[in-house]
Amino acid sequence: MIRKNNLSNKLNKLLELERSFISLLDKHLSASLDFSQLSKDDRDASLDFLKSRVNLQKKHIQLIEDIKKEIEESDQDVY
Repeated sequence: MIRKNNLSNKLNKLLELERSFISLLDKHLSASLDFSQLSKDDRDASLDFLKSRVNLQKKHIQLIEDIKKEIEESDQDVY
């Protein structure tokens, strides 16, 4: 069992982690591919994969935000 405010805090921490993962994928890893020794085709395939992961993470963040909103709007205090 977990209280509403504790669950909300944990979801906030999870959202922070998810957003930092997007930043890592979107900026740092993509930039490092530019300096790699990979062929253009391999680099493009890797970038496409990273973009698909970023899109998946964005959907995951939206789901977590939806859950958090539902919990915060609920009268229930223990989950």
